[in-house]
Amino acid sequence: MVRIGFKSKVLFCLYLLICVLPVANAFDIDHPEKTDMETQNVKQDKVAKKNEPEKFLNASYTINAGDVLEINVWREKDLDKEVTVRPDGAVSIPLVGEIIAKGKTIAELQKLITNKLEKFIPDPVVTVTTKAILGNKVYVVGNVNRPGEIIMNQRINVIQALGIAGGTNAFADLNDIKILRRVDSNQVAIPVKAQDIESGKNLKQNITLLSGDVLVVP
Repeated sequence: MVRIGFKSKVLFCLYLLICVLPVANAFDIDHPEKTDMETQNVKQDKVAKKNEPEKFLNASYTINAGDVLEINVWREKDLDKEVTVRPDGAVSIPLVGEIIAKGKTIAELQKLITNKLEKFIPDPVVTVTTKAILGNKVYVVGNVNRPGEIIMNQRINVIQALGIAGGTNAFADLNDIKILRRVDSNQVAIPVKAQDIESGKNLKQNITLLSGDVLVVP
């Protein structure tokens, strides 16, 4: 049997400390920094997914009277304001004054406010967001179980609106439904045959409703 002297044991231990342990650490699968980074990425993904509907809404939605908007100007706290679009479609903003918001997209209104503020502030950074969509309404009247207004937080069609209104009653004429819609200064009546929609004969009749539409069920 070969005996290892004390000195040899000490040298062997030093060898392990200097050469072997660093190599082992290099192949260690637990990397706290990587884990933190992955966790941060997951959080960012969740935030991005959460904000996707708001981004889509802000990009495509047309502002209506009754909507609540939040206006922020970077580094100008005195100009930050929450406003409700009045029945005439206007809002009042410090320095800017009265401007028409109704009928504009969020991006269009943001650009308009930015252009107005450039007279007073160099390179203003303006952010406009929708806080509450209270003006995006349709109305269901006639032979339904719960007639009244429907606030549309997303696009809805005829069948969906009838469902939200509790469905039709026994007296409803499903093939004589009309959508009353204002086009410019005129009002038009769009005929809808709900029975053809339900049977699948004419799905084109399942029209997407627009803000201000009145769904009449005789």
